[in-house]
Amino acid sequence: MVKEQQIEVLISSLPGLDSSEHDQERYIKELEEELKAAEALRQEAAKEKDEMLAKLDRVIQNVRRA
Repeated sequence: MVKEQQIEVLISSLPGLDSSEHDQERYIKELEEELKAAEALRQEAAKEKDEMLAKLDRVIQNVRRA
């Protein structure tokens, strides 16, 4: 679902036919870089979520033992 939305955003933000091929290629490369950066942020957030869930699990286990 997220990928579909990202693709729709990319398509809707592509320059029109009045732009040169060079301009379109440059713009697509810029969008690809933005997508890479967003993916890196998403991966970092997923890693942080996993770390927080592991910490929470340890806390819960400690509370159960007490």
